[in-house]
Amino acid sequence: MRGAAVGGTLEAWLYYSNPPGETPPAEGSISEAHEERADGGLWEHPGVWTALIVLGALVVAGFFLARIFGYG
Repeated sequence: MRGAAVGGTLEAWLYYSNPPGETPPAEGSISEAHEERADGGLWEHPGVWTALIVLGALVVAGFFLARIFGYG
């Protein structure tokens, strides 16, 4: 056991078995590193769709207001 040469303590063994800067393995962990999925573009930005819907509603409302007040 490598830790025994440093003093035989559990802390020394843990230190040398997992040096600083390295993440120790988690017991029972089955997860793996995964790549972040690509941005879905316009489909993942609902603010754009909301703005288009509001703009369309304002155009239609403007058309009806113009007809009511005699324009067109």
